[in-house]
Parts: sequence; C-alpha cells; structure tokens
Amino acid sequence: MKKLHERVRNQIKVYVAKSNKGRKQLVLNKGDWFWLHLRKDIFPTKRKSKLSPRGDGPFQVSERINNNAYRLDLPKEYGVSNTFNITDLVPFAGVVDSDDDGSIDLRTNSL
Repeated sequence: MKKLHERVRNQIKVYVAKSNKGRKQLVLNKGDWFWLHLRKDIFPTKRKSKLSPRGDGPFQVSERINNNAYRLDLPKEYGVSNTFNITDLVPFAGVVDSDDDGSIDLRTNSL
C-alpha cells in the first residue's frame, strides 16, 4: 500500500512541475504601480460596451495580503472592494511623476 501512495505522490509532483513550467512568479511590493483589469462581473457599469476600456489606472499597491491577493488604493467612486487577485493586475511600465499635480505619463500604457 505504501508503494502505491509513493508512486501517486511522485506522479502528482511530475504533473505539478509540467503545469507550472511556463509560469513566472510575480510578487508585488507596497508602492508599486499597476493597471487594473476591469472584469465585467466586478465592474458592470464600467464595461457596458465592447468599446469601453478594459483596464484602468495606474493604481498603487497599498498592502500585500499574500502572493495572490493585493490591496490597491482605489478611489471611493468605484464602489467595490479594493482587494484584487494578481490575475487582474498588469504591471505599469510608465513613469509616475511625484510632482504636486500628480501627472502620469500614459504613453507607455501596457494595455
């Protein structure tokens, strides 16, 4: 019976290694800037048509809950929870100026 369990465990390890082969780990830090993917089920008012933008932002990460969940600094008008999965976040490659006006260079929009 033990040999059967060992073979099954070894086979599961092989399956896990194959399924995670192309994945790369993305760990965010507090203060990083990210675009937010506007999914229809979470943001029904922002995604009314096919021509509406699919992303919004950039927003800053305010807290890391774990490797998959992060809390963003969202404005209150969104009316949703500010905790998101890593699959809904896209790295922002632009430059965020720390001037008084808070201007953002949107020419490098990765969406």
